[in-house]
Amino acid sequence: MRPVASAVFCDEAQDFTRVELEILLRLNVFSARKLKPEDIPEVPFVFAGDPFQTINPTGFRWEDIKAAFTQKFILALDPSLRLRRRELNYRELSLNYRSSQNIVHFSNLIQALRVRLFDLHEARPQRPWEDRCGPVVAWYAVNHPDFWQVFKETNDITLILPCALGEEADTVEKDPVLKAHVTFMEGTPINVLSAERAKGSEFPRVAIYGFGRDAPPNLLRPLEGGSSHTDNRDASLPLEYFLNRLYVAASRPKNQLLVLDPPEHRAFWRFAMDEATQNRLLGELPQSGVGWTDLVTGMVEGNANGLRLAEAPDHEANARNYQEQGLAHRDPTFMRNAAFAWRNAGQPTRAAECRARALLFEGRCLDAGNEFRQVGMNDAAVDAWWESGEPGLTRIQREGNADPEIASRVEYRYANFLASSRATVEQGRALLQELLNSARQGETLPYASRPSWAFVIRQTFHKLCDLAPTDGTTAFWADLKVISRGLIEAGFSLGPSDLGNLHYHCHEFADAVECWTRANETSSPEFRRARALSTPFPDNLPLLHALGEDARVADELSAHPKTTLSPEISRIAGVSLTLLVQPEAALPHLLRSRDRDALGQLAIVAHGRGSVAQHAAGAILTLAVIREEWPVVLAFLKSGAIPVPGKTPDSFAKWLISQKSRLEYALARALARSPSLPDLPYTERSDSLVCQKPMAEMLRRLLLENGSGWLAQLAPEEAGAAIERAGHRGDALRFYTVALPAADSSKQCAKLANERGIVCLERQLRSAEDEGRKKQAEDLRKEIAARRANAGLGLADKLPDYPKLDGLDALLAPPTLPAPSPQTPIPPAAAAISSGVAAPPVTSVTAPAPTATHIVCQVDDLRFELFRNSARLNIQHETTGKTASLHLRENRIESADVAFVPASDQPNVHTCADWSLRVDLSRLAGEAAADLYLDASGLLLRFSLKPN
Repeated sequence: MRPVASAVFCDEAQDFTRVELEILLRLNVFSARKLKPEDIPEVPFVFAGDPFQTINPTGFRWEDIKAAFTQKFILALDPSLRLRRRELNYRELSLNYRSSQNIVHFSNLIQALRVRLFDLHEARPQRPWEDRCGPVVAWYAVNHPDFWQVFKETNDITLILPCALGEEADTVEKDPVLKAHVTFMEGTPINVLSAERAKGSEFPRVAIYGFGRDAPPNLLRPLEGGSSHTDNRDASLPLEYFLNRLYVAASRPKNQLLVLDPPEHRAFWRFAMDEATQNRLLGELPQSGVGWTDLVTGMVEGNANGLRLAEAPDHEANARNYQEQGLAHRDPTFMRNAAFAWRNAGQPTRAAECRARALLFEGRCLDAGNEFRQVGMNDAAVDAWWESGEPGLTRIQREGNADPEIASRVEYRYANFLASSRATVEQGRALLQELLNSARQGETLPYASRPSWAFVIRQTFHKLCDLAPTDGTTAFWADLKVISRGLIEAGFSLGPSDLGNLHYHCHEFADAVECWTRANETSSPEFRRARALSTPFPDNLPLLHALGEDARVADELSAHPKTTLSPEISRIAGVSLTLLVQPEAALPHLLRSRDRDALGQLAIVAHGRGSVAQHAAGAILTLAVIREEWPVVLAFLKSGAIPVPGKTPDSFAKWLISQKSRLEYALARALARSPSLPDLPYTERSDSLVCQKPMAEMLRRLLLENGSGWLAQLAPEEAGAAIERAGHRGDALRFYTVALPAADSSKQCAKLANERGIVCLERQLRSAEDEGRKKQAEDLRKEIAARRANAGLGLADKLPDYPKLDGLDALLAPPTLPAPSPQTPIPPAAAAISSGVAAPPVTSVTAPAPTATHIVCQVDDLRFELFRNSARLNIQHETTGKTASLHLRENRIESADVAFVPASDQPNVHTCADWSLRVDLSRLAGEAAADLYLDASGLLLRFSLKPN
């Protein structure tokens, strides 16, 4: 809350709560400034109040106001008390300027009663400003016929009831006497007020009704010899507030006060009607009533003569009082009483105006406007219709079409623009610009800050949005934003939702998101798009994908090729690229995400486009091994199927069948690295259908029954690790003693076969020992000892349980990212791919990080796999299935499918015409690297045995 008030005047201060007092303090500009102590008394901050008129039971007291003000204002501005001031400049008013002497003295009697009942020594009686005595206060029974006759004839007596604010009509309806005599106007009882509503007002004649009947039973107990009500504060508060309401009611009239109660409750008024009781009351006051005796007056029994005054009722004064109070408090009850009084005063136009304002204060603005229009108050009518929103705009347009006076108003032009089907952008913009110009010149309409203007400006803005040009430019929106900001600065209201719309069309998406978030409007497509376009990379990718803007996802990925993505965002990127049918670009993202369903969808999309589908399908099997989803593996071995989402096309099912052999090799690589595979039982058991046998049978077929073809797909260490982990000890020993030497006679493979053969024999030895086959165990020990001796190994030399390989995660290492668009040149792979000559774009160039021991790289149809541990580079043509192997340590090339011809002038260079490939092994001796030239693509691939 900003301090804006240079002077603060507060009436009815006795009813302030602490929160309200805090607000008043903060509104004062001096509370936020540094003042000299001597200037503090000059601050225009005024409280006026009467603690005995506190009606609402807030429990707040005048002393609390003084203490709080001292602490929060005086001491805050003068903490060192240089002014030596700790209190307000306090002045007690002792004169009553409103009422006649008899009314003031009767009010003093009520105060004397308060002093006696609550031991309030500080209370003092008031003195009347005028000497006129006026009629004596008189008591009447509630059913006194003369009173009600005069009440109806004169219409100048205001009834004040002890009910709560807003309960007047209900109280009248439930009281048979009141219901029989009180007139209602549109649900409002005329000349009937609660004490709270009457507070702050004055009336010529007042009758207080039913206070004796409603008095708390124990209120007068101290007058009967009991102690004062000071023992229990909580119990005494309701009693005090009843007396406050009585005091407020009794002090409202200027000329005459009447008291009405049922005869059976007349006893309550003994303190005012019985001289002995009154004298005892005054005698029990502090200092025996000194200062009170001459300033109190009781009341008498009323009669018919006391009801009729010599002067005629001043209905106009009464009407003016009601109207002033109604306008000050926007109170429809006062306004209807004013209407009734103006009618009695013979002024129907002013009565109609007050009726209209009563409707206005109740929020019935359309009806109020109609009332104003009937009496020719066109400006007030337009103002009221304007407040009613859309129905009022329709009425303004209709009346303005027939009345030039209404048509001349700015409200009519707005209403006409909003209602017209022929309205143009220029008309709406001109209206807002005109309003802005007026505001800048200090000519803003006096009601511009009202909610009705906010509604109309928003409606005008919405219509302008509907009429806005759709050419995609932001010029119109930028101009509209300037006007809107100017109106906001001038005090007009435009909600955050509308500001968000402006920012959105000006392509200020972050500002649009902020505005729409404040408006709690976060479900629209525009909000989601603005949020996506304002969120930085890579967090914007899920938002863009959710909007279906996958092409923009691809653009973002192209613009940030080096940013590392989280697995979830990698999944989003891969899915978007899959939908754009960019499988080569999608693959590395989906490998990083490890999302099986997304990889399956990629395999379906790419199954007719080369090796990406093979890689994706192989990754699904690898994931199954990593996650120990053995039923997935067994299902593949049985039927060749892999889990993919949704219904698969027939072409994909046929493709899977054709790829089963290659996928089996991918599975073999994963099985070679599985830490949990050796723990499975070899055959099915009653407690588990998952076993090693189907996997062992697959490996037997691949590695033992099909010659050396496996060597083009697996490194010897991979093949051996797989068949060892699959659990068939005989197959593993056969692989190392027969299959591997036959497939690869290199020294390194021979060493591998000897050492792993020893490990296989040692497993057989442990099994024979466990099963008590002593003779077999003895033979195995001798063979193991001999083999260890031949290999230069002692019996204590420890050999690893399985061949050393990189982990399962390495099989899912994302290859180097290709460009996400087929039209964009693809960057070099991580395996040191460099450009030789100008060449057409390559479909796919992929490779994992150069530090891996197993590197895969693909260019068009040629797949390259480098096994660093065995120094072997396998090459396979994906379309024909033809293979070749480069044994890099032995500087030789082996292939039964294609011919490599040595160059006549370069013995270390070999050419394969079938693949347009040249292999240069001259760097092997020094850099341990092989260079491969792909003449058709103009690329050089360098494969190094040394990790970077």
